[in-house]
Amino acid sequence: MIASAVLEHVDDIEGAFDGIASLLARGGEAVMFVPSRNALFARINLLLPERLKRAALALTRDEDIDSVGFPAYYRRCTPLEFKAMAKERGLEVISTELYYMSSYFFSFVPAYLVWRLWILLFRRINEVQSAESFAIVLRKPR
Repeated sequence: MIASAVLEHVDDIEGAFDGIASLLARGGEAVMFVPSRNALFARINLLLPERLKRAALALTRDEDIDSVGFPAYYRRCTPLEFKAMAKERGLEVISTELYYMSSYFFSFVPAYLVWRLWILLFRRINEVQSAESFAIVLRKPR
């Protein structure tokens, strides 16, 4: 099973993990790429009203405001939370890869520089939880 940048949009993440665990055959693996709840872009996303986010997205895509985007919840979307949810469901964590870089704010240099400084500081405080996104591979034991 592969999930790439989708689980942050699931309101019932616990139910999603239950479903993933039940769908995997013994020895089956789930590979997930997840933007982290702790990333600055995620925090901003959680603070802004949905209508404002859709309006901004519609401008960049020249589309109708009601036809773009969908809510992001970032429920338990951190590396440690995903590991805990996997363990609670009897899944083994095969590997975790942490990423500290993304392209948000890249075209607006002042914001990008402030963001990079924030990541450097946060990483010194908590290296695992400061990742902007992560990949995790889970396996259902045989």
